[in-house]
Amino acid sequence: MLDNKFFKTLFSESKLNFVFSLMLLLILLYYNIWIFLFGALIFTAIYWKSITDSKKRKKEFLEYFENLSFNMDIATKHFMLNNPLPIAISDSKGFIIWSNTSFHRIFGREESQINIAEVIKDSKNNAGFVKVDQKFYTPIYNSFTVPDKDNKHKKLNIIYFIDTTDYYSLKDRYEKEKYILAIIQVDNFEEAVQSMEDQNKSFLIAEVDKKIGLWASSMGASLIKFEVDKYVLIFENRYLKDLEENKFDILNAVREINVGNKIPVTLSIGIGAFGKNPQELWNFAKAALDIALGRGGDQAVIKKEDKMFFFGGKTQAVEKRTKVKARVIAHALRELIKNSDNVFIMGHECPDFDSIGASLGLYKGIKALEKEAYIILDSCNPSLEELMNRINKIQHYAGVFISSNMAREKIGKNSLLMVVDVHRYDFVEAPELLKLFEKIVIIDHHRRSENTIENPVLLYLEPYASSTSELVTELLQYLSNKIDIQNLEADALLAGITVDTKNFTFKTGVRTFEAASYLRRLGADVASVKQLIQNDIESFLLKAEIIKSAEMIAEGIVLALYDKPVENATLLAAQTADELINIKGISVSFVITRGTDGRVIISGRSLGDVNVQTILEKLGGGGHMTIAGAQLEGMDIYEVKKRLIEIINEEYKGRGVK
Repeated sequence: MLDNKFFKTLFSESKLNFVFSLMLLLILLYYNIWIFLFGALIFTAIYWKSITDSKKRKKEFLEYFENLSFNMDIATKHFMLNNPLPIAISDSKGFIIWSNTSFHRIFGREESQINIAEVIKDSKNNAGFVKVDQKFYTPIYNSFTVPDKDNKHKKLNIIYFIDTTDYYSLKDRYEKEKYILAIIQVDNFEEAVQSMEDQNKSFLIAEVDKKIGLWASSMGASLIKFEVDKYVLIFENRYLKDLEENKFDILNAVREINVGNKIPVTLSIGIGAFGKNPQELWNFAKAALDIALGRGGDQAVIKKEDKMFFFGGKTQAVEKRTKVKARVIAHALRELIKNSDNVFIMGHECPDFDSIGASLGLYKGIKALEKEAYIILDSCNPSLEELMNRINKIQHYAGVFISSNMAREKIGKNSLLMVVDVHRYDFVEAPELLKLFEKIVIIDHHRRSENTIENPVLLYLEPYASSTSELVTELLQYLSNKIDIQNLEADALLAGITVDTKNFTFKTGVRTFEAASYLRRLGADVASVKQLIQNDIESFLLKAEIIKSAEMIAEGIVLALYDKPVENATLLAAQTADELINIKGISVSFVITRGTDGRVIISGRSLGDVNVQTILEKLGGGGHMTIAGAQLEGMDIYEVKKRLIEIINEEYKGRGVK
């Protein structure tokens, strides 16, 4: 088949006839010259007629093709000019050099004045569409080259705009009508009711129901009250953006209720959004509510798939007067310790007095239950030097403090890990060890944040507490009757409480003083604690230099920046921020320093009217409403300062941030 095609390609039918005729003429020449001459004459006439007809056919074909090309050109021009689709042609720089009538009708400008990048800029930011007068167009691009005057090829782009209004309108409607599920809980209902006279208690319940009911009605939402202090709210996604922009003003509305209650009523709202099904929405909302409660309440938390968004949190966590939970946690903790082969205690990186004090207290409790215990410590904070020197002089503590590498060798299948003064995965002393334990207990007083250690068997997170040392002190009273707390452990626990409360001035409640009183009875000495937390002269002078750089960036808000790398930048920033907050006229302080490892350290302090936790969370940090910090890698310290000021301005626009 291929050979036949190839043969026909080389020799057309006319060529074969020509060759065959020549062969016959040569044969006639051999036999009779006269017959040959007669045949040659006829052959010449036929050949001439063939050439003439061929030229005529070629001319007719060219004329037909030219007419066809002309007609096609007219049809193409007609198609391009009068096409109902908007069509434009741009040069390599993006300027439109031609466009059709439909394009002019929609965009209403001359093409010479338009750059195609300006026309389709929305399509790059809004999932591939251009919006013009409430209509949506999806651009389709096609590139081609044409010769220019210098016979060089230049690139042109042809863009078609497809009307996809129906599709995007339906998509927008679908997005707006998605269901959002919220779980609402009154944080301190019992405490607020107990502070009222009996005849007014029903008024408080009715007023809370009224506020939440009106709020739900404004969104056309379905509201279900399933307990005296708990509600379920279902509403459409179209209202979620307004709630975020208004920062969930229902929190303020409920907090302002006053019908004789001495304690303000606050709400915690957990919102689940964009779940695949109702069950996932419910799980999202529950997880968000747990986060809101773990952060102290009086706030709304939105969980959108893997992301968390926080709103509110302007009031301090309400102190729980009862110690029932501490007793229950202590009982559960005792069972976990007894059923483990050995126990490891780990705090956060660059540990402070609260972390070490809580660790020492738990170590004594574990030893009272006759279990082996180890405290994981890779690096020591210089401020703990005096405490560690006292610990090293006691033979009983030989081999108790071990590195993470040594701990790896001792960890067994039935080992228990107790994480203290931290609940974030990336802030613990040795994050890589977490996956080696099947049983993890978390004891912390910081407000709950993202990146929490997953699936602990026991979580004791109380943001109302002043410190983890306070929580551990309470637990020790219920853990065992045989705990032998010596002066060292009592001093360390009291130092943890003292440092975190700034000498009992921040986050200090009734239970804080009760814990301190208990430790005092065990032998804790205030003078000894004072010696533990004293600073050296070099640190004092360095803090003074940082304070000198402080500037007032807004009403009551001061920011200090130190651009030289320093040892123990985290501790230095925290102590300097503490000093600044003690100055008259300053209610909020931020200190930015740079560590020797290149990380930028931020420490924030507040007297309560500004939530430094929510500010520094936007920089990847966390903490409390009045005490928070953040650590950033790979950023210039002045870029960090600029970003911090932008966040403060967003959160507190009325304070006149510079």
